[in-house]
Amino acid sequence: MNATPIPKSALLPTLQQLIAEHGPLATLLALLKALRQRPAKQRRAKPPPAMMLSDHLRRDIGLPDLPPPRSKPHL
Repeated sequence: MNATPIPKSALLPTLQQLIAEHGPLATLLALLKALRQRPAKQRRAKPPPAMMLSDHLRRDIGLPDLPPPRSKPHL
């Protein structure tokens, strides 16, 4: 974690200053909002659909080979 710990003795005067500048309601709402927020999660890239994999890769992960593509009927 990269957060720098703040000594407890510094919190009360800082909180009192925030209340004096912004009011108790705005300070409370900002505090609740900050407590509710969570760090953003790193999203992993989705793997390609199995239909897009080559037969070699499909066999590596235990899937059957794809059937050969059907030829379009000539009219």
